Amino acid sequence: MVGIQRKLKDEPPTIAQPCPGLVDAIEAKNGDTRVKSLIQIYCDAFLKTAKGKSVDKIILRCTHYPIVENRFKDYLANNSNILSQPKIISKALETYIKDHPELNLATGDPSKVFSIGKRFESL
Repeated sequence: MVGIQRKLKDEPPTIAQPCPGLVDAIEAKNGDTRVKSLIQIYCDAFLKTAKGKSVDKIILRCTHYPIVENRFKDYLANNSNILSQPKIISKALETYIKDHPELNLATGDPSKVFSIGKRFESL
């Protein structure tokens, strides 16, 4: 993330908030209390680092985080738009495939494949 931040030096500032132990807590049986606690700690740390500045977007950069996205929203809902990695990737891939029809490997009607995929987007 630091490398990306350097490349985006002319863009709006970014804040990276590491969340050590959160993946382990998500994977642990009966880890919900620990997950809530860690998310609160990391969200508080993030907001402290942001120092009351307006936060436009928050990107959940781990494949595990969509599982607990609502927990993040509990602590950050009023502060920014939370972007989830699977939704970002699926939208980027959809755009890329539309821009490169030679890569469309679906059999049949591609619009039908996209509509079927859209049903699963919110899972």
